[in-house]
Amino acid sequence: MNKIFIFIIIVFIVLKSNGQEKTPKFSSYINIGQSIPIGNYSSSSKSNNPIEIGKTDLFGQSINWGIDYYIKKHIGLTAGLFLADYSLDNNKFEHIHNKNQSYTESYLQEHNLERYYFGITTRLMYKNLFIEPRFALGYTVMDFGIADFYQKNYNNEIYKTINYDYKSSSFISYNLGINFNYKLINWGRFQILLPLFIEFSYQNPNIEYKQIISNKIKETIETNNYSYKQKIMTLNYNFGIMIKL
Repeated sequence: MNKIFIFIIIVFIVLKSNGQEKTPKFSSYINIGQSIPIGNYSSSSKSNNPIEIGKTDLFGQSINWGIDYYIKKHIGLTAGLFLADYSLDNNKFEHIHNKNQSYTESYLQEHNLERYYFGITTRLMYKNLFIEPRFALGYTVMDFGIADFYQKNYNNEIYKTINYDYKSSSFISYNLGINFNYKLINWGRFQILLPLFIEFSYQNPNIEYKQIISNKIKETIETNNYSYKQKIMTLNYNFGIMIKL
């Protein structure tokens, strides 16, 4: 019985030592974190463009799921899905329409971003640390939703409404990022790591929206269609868990 037990221990040690010599080829990870809009799309934007009116928070909430497959020891392919949403600032939105905010009201819908990406990655390994720079192209769908502005009279009655109805936009994004992964568990090719993911994302979509202005006093309805280019840049950082095989 003791010999069998010793034999099992020896086999276990041999398998473990052999497994440690192999470098994992496949990894899957899920991260949650924040997406910080920068430039005209940031929280400090002072533009009169309704899309650029600034965010309620400095950052948006994001989640990132991805997979990597290394065709060579230091060359791999990466793919995944990135989701984020950004809230808007009602006060700034009302300010661009009417400086006297005592007689205004507004409704804003969050901006939602959904990006499917594919690219290349490489890796540097030092003890329990993996450093993995990557570049990816993304197919991005962004829903800007709707925005309504209401102007009131002295009796607090709404007499003028400005509605912005945005079309969902799909476009290509360019994403440059890096993963810092710390290895917690090592069982040959099976490893569990803690990743920190940092990424810069750039896109320049064509935005289309319809503006509808309704005035009860004048009994008029005015409709305008707009189309323009909008640079959207974000700095994303996420924490999560990664499995390598």
